[in-house]
Amino acid sequence: KFVSRFVRRASVVQAPVMASSGDGDLEEKDFDEGPDGMSEDEPLVEISEKQKEVLLAEEVKVLKRRSIRLGVILLLSVIIAVAYFVLFVVYVARGPDRNTLFVEGKNESQWTYLGNTAPPFWGSLDVDADFSACDVGSLQSPIDISPGVSPGFETVADGALTSVSQIVTLPETISYEVLAHGNNITYFNCPQANCGTLKTLLGDGSFGVEGALSELHLHAPSESSLFSLRASMELQFFFNSGEQIVGIFSVLYRSVSVRGNQALGILVEDGIRANSTTDTVTGTVSTASLYDPDSAFFTYSGSLTIPPCTEGVSWFLQRDVLGVAADEASRWFEFVGYPGNSRSLQDLRGRQQTLFTSTIEADFTPLPDLTTST
Repeated sequence: KFVSRFVRRASVVQAPVMASSGDGDLEEKDFDEGPDGMSEDEPLVEISEKQKEVLLAEEVKVLKRRSIRLGVILLLSVIIAVAYFVLFVVYVARGPDRNTLFVEGKNESQWTYLGNTAPPFWGSLDVDADFSACDVGSLQSPIDISPGVSPGFETVADGALTSVSQIVTLPETISYEVLAHGNNITYFNCPQANCGTLKTLLGDGSFGVEGALSELHLHAPSESSLFSLRASMELQFFFNSGEQIVGIFSVLYRSVSVRGNQALGILVEDGIRANSTTDTVTGTVSTASLYDPDSAFFTYSGSLTIPPCTEGVSWFLQRDVLGVAADEASRWFEFVGYPGNSRSLQDLRGRQQTLFTSTIEADFTPLPDLTTST
């Protein structure tokens, strides 16, 4: 239609029409214009057929060029979409390799945080070790602790225990060897004789949980949550009595844009480096900024958060959330890969959670802003 109108306009010339007035003079006569902007009574002078063919040929060339450009754009869009899909499939397919831990001496099969070997399937994996507790256990970790909200929560402010320093003793520095079992779990094993101790008092003055620090685990995002919020990272201190893990002391870290946490940054760097080399990676880190000995703490009875999800582990979660540089938290999360190396929150199942503090008001003090909602 456009070409037809173009040819019609281009193929005519307008000639003024003169009409005779009553006194014999000629004068120009006005005519109403038609729908195409031309007078309905204007005489038309047609252009040659050759000129029409030239005009039509030019219009066809323009339309062809436009069609070719549109086709190229559509083709590129399809190629980009296919490329993204292939990259996604490759990423998912590589998930078990990037998120794999081999539990030495217990399990030679893979379990991950992604796909059909992720936490919801741990208990049903066909492996030599018994992971059934991950499915049927009644005292599993991690959990959410919400003072004043969680059922079974209580505050003890007049007892012998009021701060972390009364249960956890750490040397000024810890020397470690990084044991890389795949991106999702990197152990910082403590081979020295005295890496730290965990001791809790019972009502009769005797020790309850007592163990020696054996290793540290770094998670992103945090596994434990406070007030239904997860932090950017969590560092777990494992305490053993003989071969058995009897207690876990845990600290949460939130991302901050200002001064970060140098000690945690060292662990991040060494953990990443250990997974990219066959050489043994060792290091030493100051413990001063890894925890707050003056903080109050929560405690409850739980389990390991990794297979075989063994229960009967006493948890001690530092109440005060510390800081970590945002770029270091992002580096660790990118290193372990989506969706991180954190197990989902487990049901309380009527468990008691206790806050040991020096003041009764501490359990309602607002926490610093955390980063990831559960």
